Amino acid sequence: MHLYWYIGVIFTSTTTTTTTTTTTTTTTTTTTTTTTTTTTTTTTTTTTTTSLLLLLLLLLLLLLLLLLLLLLLLLLLLLLLLLLLLLLLLLLLLLLLLLLLLLLLLLLLLLLLLLLLLLQLLLLLQQRQQLLLLLLLLLLLLLLLLQLLLLLQQRQQLLLLLLLLLLLLLLLLLLLLLLLLLQLLLLLLLLLLLLLLLLLLLLLLLLLLLQLLLLLLLLLLLLQLLLLLLLLLLLLLLLLLLLLLLLLLLLLLLLLLLLLLFLLLLLLLLLLLLLLLLLLLLLLLLLLLLLLLLLLLLLLLLLLLLLLLLLLLLLLLLLLLLLVLLLLLLLLLQLLLLLQQRQQLLLLLLLLLLLLLLLLLLLLLLLLLQLLLLLLLLLLLLLLLLLLLLLLLLLLLQLLLLLLLLLLLLQLLLLLLLLLLLLLLLLLLLLLLLLLLLLLLLLLLLLLFFFFYYYYYYYYYYYYYYYYYYYYFYYYYYYYYYYYYYYYYYYYFYYYYYYYYYYFYFYFYY
Repeated sequence: MHLYWYIGVIFTSTTTTTTTTTTTTTTTTTTTTTTTTTTTTTTTTTTTTTSLLLLLLLLLLLLLLLLLLLLLLLLLLLLLLLLLLLLLLLLLLLLLLLLLLLLLLLLLLLLLLLLLLLLQLLLLLQQRQQLLLLLLLLLLLLLLLLQLLLLLQQRQQLLLLLLLLLLLLLLLLLLLLLLLLLQLLLLLLLLLLLLLLLLLLLLLLLLLLLQLLLLLLLLLLLLQLLLLLLLLLLLLLLLLLLLLLLLLLLLLLLLLLLLLLFLLLLLLLLLLLLLLLLLLLLLLLLLLLLLLLLLLLLLLLLLLLLLLLLLLLLLLLLLLLLLVLLLLLLLLLQLLLLLQQRQQLLLLLLLLLLLLLLLLLLLLLLLLLQLLLLLLLLLLLLLLLLLLLLLLLLLLLQLLLLLLLLLLLLQLLLLLLLLLLLLLLLLLLLLLLLLLLLLLLLLLLLLLFFFFYYYYYYYYYYYYYYYYYYYYFYYYYYYYYYYYYYYYYYYYFYYYYYYYYYYFYFYFYY
C-alpha cells in the first residue's frame, strides 16, 4: 500500500515539473524572436539614413576635387606660359649672339679689304681642309646614328621583354583572383546549406513547441478555475510589466536613433573639417598662382629689357654700316685717282672689292629688316601676355573672394553642428535618466509579482497545490476529494465506497 502511494507521488511531481519547463522554454523563444525583429528594423532604418547622408557628402567632396583639378589645370597653363617665355628669352639671346657675330663679321670685312690677295690663297687652302673636316664629321655622325639605332633596337627588345613579363604577371594575378572567387563561392554555398539546415531545425523545434503548447492547453483546460483573483492580479502585474518593457524598448530605440544622429553629426563635422582643409589647399594654390603671375610679370620685364638691348645693337649695326659706306667712298676716291693714273689692274681689283662690299651691305640691310620685324612681333606677344596676366589676376581675385565666402559658410555650419551635438547629448542624458526610473519601477513590479507567485504556490489554506488543510485538490492530507489518503470518496486505498482496492463495501474489484 505504501509502495503504491510513493509511485503516485513521484508520477504527479514529474508531470508538474515537465509542464513548468516547457512553459519557460516557450516564453524564452518568443522574447528572443521579438528582440531580433526590433534589432533588424532599427538596423535597416539606420543604414538607409547613413547611406543617404554619406552619398551627399561624397558628392560635395567630388565637387571640391573637381575644383582642385581645375586649379591644377590653371597651374599647368601658367607653367606652359612660363616655358614659352623662357623659349622667347632663349630666342632673344640667340638673336643677340647673331648680332654680335654680325659685328665680328663686319670687322673681319674691314680687315679683308686691306689684305685680299693673301686671304684668297688662304681661303682656298681652308676650303679644302674644311671639306675634309666635313667628310670626317659626316662619317662620325653616321657612326653615331648607327650606334643609336642599335641601342634603340636593343632597348625596344628589352621593352618587349618587360611587357611580356608584365602580361604574364597580370595573367597569374587574374588566375589567383579567379581561384579566390571560386573558393568564396564554395564557402557561400556551404553557409547557405548550413543556414537551410538551421532553418529546418528551427521549424522542427517550432513544431515541437506547438505540440507542447497544445498539450499544455489541454492540461490547462482540464484544470479547475478556482484562483481567479490571484490570477487576475498576476495578469495585471504582467500587463504593467509588459507596458514598462515596451516603454523601455521605445526609449532604447530613441537612444539608438540619437546615438546614430550623434555619429552622423560627428561624421559631418569630420567631413566639414576636410572641406575646410581642401579650401585651405585651394587658397594655397591660389597664392601659388599669384606668385607665378608675379614671376611672369618679372619675366616680361626682362623681355622688355632684352628688346631694348636688341635695339641698341641694331643701332650699332647701323653705325657700322655707315662706316662701311665711308670706306666705300674712300675706295671710290682711290678709283678716281687710279683713273687719273691709268692703272688698270688696280682698277679691276677695286671694282671687285666694291661689288663685294655692296653685296654685304645688302645682306646686312635684309638682316636688319628681319630683326626689326621680329622685335615688333615680340612686342606684340608681350602685350598679349600682359593682357592675359591681368585677366588671370582678376580671376584669381574672384576665386579668393569666393573661397573666403565658403570658409565663412563652413564656419557657420560647424557652429550649428556643435550646437546640435550639445542638444543631442542633453537628450541622451534625459533618456538615460528615464531608463533608470523605468528600471526601478520594473524591479518593484517584479518583486510584487514574485511575492504573489510565492503566495500563490506555497502558503496555506484553500485551493490548489500543496499543503495543508481544507478543501480541494491535490495531494496530501485529509478531507475530501481526490487523491490519496483517507476517508471518503474516490480513489485509492482504504475503505469505504467505490473504486479500487481494498476492503469493505461496495463495488468493483476484488
